[in-house]
Amino acid sequence: MQLTKQQIEKLRIHLEESGFKYIDVQMEILDHVATAVEERMTENANLTFQDGVNQTQSSFGPKGFRQIEASIIKGISRKYNKLFSNQFIYLLNYKYIALVLFSGFSVYKIQELIGSQDRFLTLAILSYIMFLVASLTSKLKTATYEKYMLYKISESYLGYRDVFVTVIFAYLYGMNASYLFTSVAITLYGLYYISAVSVAKQGILESRQLREKFNLINKNIDKI
Repeated sequence: MQLTKQQIEKLRIHLEESGFKYIDVQMEILDHVATAVEERMTENANLTFQDGVNQTQSSFGPKGFRQIEASIIKGISRKYNKLFSNQFIYLLNYKYIALVLFSGFSVYKIQELIGSQDRFLTLAILSYIMFLVASLTSKLKTATYEKYMLYKISESYLGYRDVFVTVIFAYLYGMNASYLFTSVAITLYGLYYISAVSVAKQGILESRQLREKFNLINKNIDKI
């Protein structure tokens, strides 16, 4: 027995009210649960829709649909971890290695020209503050995707950049690091950031596609 679109929408609302706030997670769980409910109602013609939902939820154990959510999140995390690793390694292949080395050399020469590690650290901190302001402006433009787990996980790599930079700045300030170390650290940070941005863009793209799909589903339901 196939569920009606009204029943599917009721199921979606039930998931939302149960605390599943991320739209893509809702859609994945909805697909699993709707199929299971249809099978139960097909096997038992006297089974009501609500009883079918309750039995399906109980069949997943004490955690209910949370078990499906955990599996979905794990799958998304695994996917983007692999994407990030592949992107980082890709930037070190023969196509870009010359550019990477040149970037590190440029940072080294800038330090020599400035002539003082303290002045270089001050310049680096000011540059990073300006960079954060620009990043905040960019983040505001993508706030609409915060209801998607895909975006949350893909964008999380950018969150680690602050930890990366804090460690670098702390080392430079406390240990009077050599020009070579500073050049390598900043170059690695650049590779990390480029990889993180690439992953975040993929998350935004997939979230946008899901949003369009979700809006289309809602429009079709409203027409009924």
